[in-house]
Amino acid sequence: MPPLADGGVDAVTCRPGLMLFADRVAALREMRRVLRPGGRLAVMKREAIERCPSRAHSRAIGTRHFGGDKAAAFRGQHTLSESADVRAPLREAGFRDVAARAKLGTVRHVSPEAFAGSTGVETVPRRRPPAHRGYRRVTSIVVWRGSMSAKAEGLAGRFERANEGLIATVAGCDDAGWRSACPDTGWRVAIQADHLAAGEAAIADVLGKMARGEAVQPLPMAAIEQANEQRAARVANTTRDEVVALLRRNGADAAATYRGLSDEQLGRTGQFVAELPAKTVEEWVEYLAIGELERHGGCIRQALGR
Repeated sequence: MPPLADGGVDAVTCRPGLMLFADRVAALREMRRVLRPGGRLAVMKREAIERCPSRAHSRAIGTRHFGGDKAAAFRGQHTLSESADVRAPLREAGFRDVAARAKLGTVRHVSPEAFAGSTGVETVPRRRPPAHRGYRRVTSIVVWRGSMSAKAEGLAGRFERANEGLIATVAGCDDAGWRSACPDTGWRVAIQADHLAAGEAAIADVLGKMARGEAVQPLPMAAIEQANEQRAARVANTTRDEVVALLRRNGADAAATYRGLSDEQLGRTGQFVAELPAKTVEEWVEYLAIGELERHGGCIRQALGR
């Protein structure tokens, strides 16, 4: 089959297979080559095998009946277990606006034969494993903007608008304004803008865990304030370009997280800050993810006289 023409397709999808390429960046560049301007790529990957019970169970069966090589093969399929492992080669290949979204699903096997086939075992052992119902968690590195619920779409949209507003403010800030003090924290605009950009990733990570029903340890306010001051000292010389890039990257990932939540997940309750009462995930997105951008972003604009 001859190579596809440059810019000849609207979208490219890659199911769990990127880890099989010897040169992943070269493979991604080829995918980018065939995409039209504005085209989209969706890459699916598996989480770490320890977080995929059905895959871990399959690996154990393969090891028991076929030895360590089968276990190594299973682990090899999970080598790109973290979103950053895929995000880096994507950006090196020239892709922009990369977003990650986790999906948790149920894998049902209708028979022992079907289960054995899903493990990659060609010969069914004499003592066949039972039909198994398990969970396989995969992360899609995507630019699709689908939503699981109208609430999630609304929250993600509000977050994106607040984030884009802050990006515009930072990008249009002059040197004097970048050094101005914010009325709410006393931080320079540079520090406060970086604080908001970094916080987007941290907030989305905790709320994603809360939405999935994972245990979340409430953070004492003193610990939060200490971490904030430590980061403020580290990024004292941060530039506008660096903060804009961080806002774009973390904002896109956070929006994808919020957009991928179901109504059930938005309704789950948890405690984020030890001194504050528990709230639903929906309430935390409004109060922290969106509210922080609006409150502290508003003070940045105030410091700039806007």
